[in-house]
This record gives sequence, structure tokens and C-alpha cells, in this order.
Amino acid sequence: MPHNVHHMHVSVKRECACQSILSRRSAVQYTHMGERFSKTYLREWRKARGFKLEEAGEKLKVSGQQLGKIEKGQSPYMQKHLEVLAREYRCTIADLLFRDPDDPEGFWSIWDRATPDQRAQITDAAYGIVERRKIA
Repeated sequence: MPHNVHHMHVSVKRECACQSILSRRSAVQYTHMGERFSKTYLREWRKARGFKLEEAGEKLKVSGQQLGKIEKGQSPYMQKHLEVLAREYRCTIADLLFRDPDDPEGFWSIWDRATPDQRAQITDAAYGIVERRKIA
């Protein structure tokens, strides 16, 4: 194998390993070059924020087709992709990986709808539950 091809393969393997480590939380799996990727919420966040595939791809300097592959788990993403998308979609990197923006019953969806006073109450209640478990 020529040296440059081997280097490219090692680089892809490294990116795949990072993807695997970051996304082991879902039963839904994707396969790419023998690596297994878990589901992310990149596509859901894009749609929730009203971006077309081509528009979001331009932000990443990739084609809409390439972004589609990244969203489907058919191509690995890089940290810089997550950083750009989180900024454009006004969310966090963790949101892109773990949080479905369309789940109205999800904890963070409830948190987003809460006022600052309600958030303080939610936090107090959560601390109370956790502290009770430590005592029990």
C-alpha cells in the first residue's frame, strides 16, 4: 500500500473512532468502512432551524450530498463540522449528538420553554431528588 493511502486510511480510522466514542448512546447503528456509528440529530436540528441541505453544506464547505451522508452516518463528521453547525443552528455540540429538537417531552425541550423562575424551581427539585437518593 502506498504511504499516502495508508496515512489517509489511518486518518479516517481515527475520525471513525472519535465518532464511535462520542455516540454510543443509541441502539440505532450505521456502518461506514466497517465502523459503527450511532444516530445523531444533525438532520433534525438542520430541519428545526429551517436550513436546506445545500445551505447547511455551504456553511461546512461541503456539498449538500456530502452533508446528507454525514447526517445519515455514512460518512464521518469532524469536530469542526460540529462547531460550525452548533453555531449556525444555535445549539450545543451535545445537542447535535444527543438531543432530538422535535421531542416535546424531552427534558431539554421542557427546559427551553421554562422561564428563569421555573428553571430555578426545576433545578431545586432535581437537587432535592438527587440529595434524597444519597440519604436513602
